[in-house]
Amino acid sequence: MPPGSSITYKASGKLSAAATGTLSDTASVTGPSGIADPNPANNSDTDTDNITVQADLKATVNDGKTTTVAGSQDTYTIVVTSAGPSKVTGAVIHDTFPSTFTSVSYTATTSGAATGFTASGSGSINDTVTMPPASTVTYKATGSISASATGSISNTATVTAPSGVTDPNTANNSATDTDTL
Repeated sequence: MPPGSSITYKASGKLSAAATGTLSDTASVTGPSGIADPNPANNSDTDTDNITVQADLKATVNDGKTTTVAGSQDTYTIVVTSAGPSKVTGAVIHDTFPSTFTSVSYTATTSGAATGFTASGSGSINDTVTMPPASTVTYKATGSISASATGSISNTATVTAPSGVTDPNTANNSATDTDTL
């Protein structure tokens, strides 16, 4: 290499979706044998970056109608997705059903290897889950609308990212389905 010249290398890659902590890379140069380096202290350099965990979490809830009848049975479909790019550990899925929606039982399934959800239960949903990118948890909740219910019935489902996880779009973390009675 002639004096005063440089060589530039560019490296690129993709982090694992489960990566946390820091990412460091060290570049070093060593001269050939018999060549004295007047400043060997600058022959190595390290770049260190903090890894930010980020995932776009989204919740939807729908019973497929806009009107319903007091005293009838209803089923809500609650879908929670993680669009990544990072794996999220400790996201909270929550749905406290309205007091006029009684005798609630639910089942849950996943696609994309989400874990930690309750496969079947009754009452409110309150699960702390791990969601890899592109994973989905789908709940089917069935119950009865109180015969004395009037006006409308609303059900809200939410997903909350744990501390340390950045969600670039929190506007889609909660959804409400409202039906006129």
